[in-house]
Amino acid sequence: MKTVVDLWKAGHIKPVVGAEFNADQLAEAHEFVEGRKSMEKVVVRW
Repeated sequence: MKTVVDLWKAGHIKPVVGAEFNADQLAEAHEFVEGRKSMEKVVVRW
């Protein structure tokens, strides 16, 4: 995991965010992922 974080910090890995949800939208975020509506990362902000 440290290697992945180091690659990210160096700018070699650039994750693409497909959607963002607030903590109170956790059910919607789960449905979004389960429904395969995004190939990108899904962020939940606490």
